[in-house]
Amino acid sequence: MDFLGLVMLQNKLKAETVPVLEELRRACIRPVMVTGDNLLTAVSVGRECGIIPAKGKVILTEALPPRDGQPATIHWQSADELPAAEVLEKASKEEIKLLLEEAEPPPLPRPKTAETSYHFAIGGKSFAVILDHFPDLLSKLLLCGTVYARMAPDQKTQLIEALQRME
Repeated sequence: MDFLGLVMLQNKLKAETVPVLEELRRACIRPVMVTGDNLLTAVSVGRECGIIPAKGKVILTEALPPRDGQPATIHWQSADELPAAEVLEKASKEEIKLLLEEAEPPPLPRPKTAETSYHFAIGGKSFAVILDHFPDLLSKLLLCGTVYARMAPDQKTQLIEALQRME
């Protein structure tokens, strides 16, 4: 096998994206992102263009279908607190205990309600599971759903129809 070259791709926001999103916000229209991209890529673009504010908290939503006689499940994880495997591998339980005992960190100031917002990020497979197994939860997720990734064309249609049914 011979190395022939390296290709790097970068998708940049269009110059008009941020001003249009700001205009939508001023008109009290909540923008959402529906894309075929990877979930974490979509969250990153959402932060970059301002759909997710700087202090916004992103909740990754993963819904799994029933399997081996077990019911469908939903897992929630903060995108800001993804596990750092290298920290757990390098530090033993004793080291972690010592770090906790050495000094108490100062209490964090409580964020003001207006400054912190919550945004669900949901992938296409999870969206399908929620539609099939958690329909009563759908409207609640849609209220704070901001990023919908890896969505197939028919799922995009289902999402739009579900958003239109909301009061």
